[in-house]
Amino acid sequence: MCNQPREALAVYQELQESGFEANSTTYNALISAYGKMGQLDRVLEVYKDMVWQGLERSVITYSSLISACEKAGRWETALQLFEEMQRDGCTPNTVTYNSLITACGQGAQCEKAQQVFEQMQEQGCTPDVVTYTALISTLERGGQWQLALESFTEMVSRGCRPDAIVYNAIIDTLWQTGVVWAQAKARELYNMAVKQGHFRNERMSPSGNREELNLHALTAGVAMLSLHSWLDDIQHRVLTCGDHALPPLLAVVTDAGNASKEQGNFIIKEAVSTMMSFWGAPFRSVQDKTYLGVLEAQGPQLAAWARSTAFSAQMGSLLPTLASNQSTPQLLSSAEATAQTQCGEAFGAVQRFEASHNLVLQNMGLQYLQQRMSLISGLLGAGAALGLKDEVVHDGVLLLDRLASIAAQMPSEVLPLVAAAALLLALTQGAGASEAPALALAEACGLEAQAIVDMSWRMRQLLNDDTLAISTMRCLKVYLERMGYR
Repeated sequence: MCNQPREALAVYQELQESGFEANSTTYNALISAYGKMGQLDRVLEVYKDMVWQGLERSVITYSSLISACEKAGRWETALQLFEEMQRDGCTPNTVTYNSLITACGQGAQCEKAQQVFEQMQEQGCTPDVVTYTALISTLERGGQWQLALESFTEMVSRGCRPDAIVYNAIIDTLWQTGVVWAQAKARELYNMAVKQGHFRNERMSPSGNREELNLHALTAGVAMLSLHSWLDDIQHRVLTCGDHALPPLLAVVTDAGNASKEQGNFIIKEAVSTMMSFWGAPFRSVQDKTYLGVLEAQGPQLAAWARSTAFSAQMGSLLPTLASNQSTPQLLSSAEATAQTQCGEAFGAVQRFEASHNLVLQNMGLQYLQQRMSLISGLLGAGAALGLKDEVVHDGVLLLDRLASIAAQMPSEVLPLVAAAALLLALTQGAGASEAPALALAEACGLEAQAIVDMSWRMRQLLNDDTLAISTMRCLKVYLERMGYR
């Protein structure tokens, strides 16, 4: 009856008109019908009337109530009703707990969702696929991808077979972190899902002239991994069997439109189109009679791209690889803990620096601001010539900015010398300006070594011998390493 909520309400209206007296089953059906229509206010009215009538409330009643709250995004009300359910002496079942965990997830209440999950097991209620899907999605919303992975691992260890929905949730959770070791695990789970018959949506047209990959209705993580796997397979075919291994046309469907009952992901459509354009890939947007979003490439052009060195680099940028193939939850957790510590230390150092060494843009002279970009470009060139790390050069720029904040009237002709002196100070942090770095720097900058040393000494005096410089480049490098770019 309640699978068709509007029809259920129409039947109830007819029963009322014929003098039918409602019972608990009738009220349960009404709660379910209004809940599925998203009318929570009417749901609560029916429930209050049910209580006033003194009718029995069963697990079906409360499960329907909590489900209605979940659909309306009212997690607080769902928890209140759950407490009433327990006071009423009614034992929750798996459906009840699943709706409650989902409701908590929609409210980004990770801790409460975990508490409900633990209580569920304490009460002897066995979690199912829906339970784990709800819990993983909740943890993903809260940014707790490690706990989400632990939940997935626990689910599999209990013999609960993941379906496409669970795989979608956990793979997307890991992918969206942007963390290289989490994305490596996402790829591992994606391959596992493919072996079980999920996600691979490429197909050949009946004529054999066109091959297409359908990314419609996939989460971002699964879509990107599907695309990566497909392109990787294309390269393998070309390198192994030659250009003739590809059909005349190949297409990526990003929006199936009316050809699918499932809603598409606009973000995927835009991301794939932008990425292909940025890469200079042979895929072009085309008008299609069946789909709303299609990128199409000619077989020979795609084969030429797959053989290029740029292709391998671009594939690597889409999915950076780990130095090790090991990606157990324990190793992932350890790697993430180390990275978080490094990020925290880098940010802490920058914050402490900014709190005690303020840069004042208004104090910097106009001549300095006008020449600043060319000065930085010169320092980067000198740093490259000397083989310096990027963060050392950026620390030199920060020292240059500090000096400009307190010595606004620097003649434009001495600015290149001041910039070289700032780089020398950054290069020799914690020690005096030694002769060897000064000579190498002088050659790279086209200046006299002694002039650079003298200017660095004057800078020390102006900065009260405080040459601390910690640029945000250090934080950026830590994050890039965390994402797999070294």
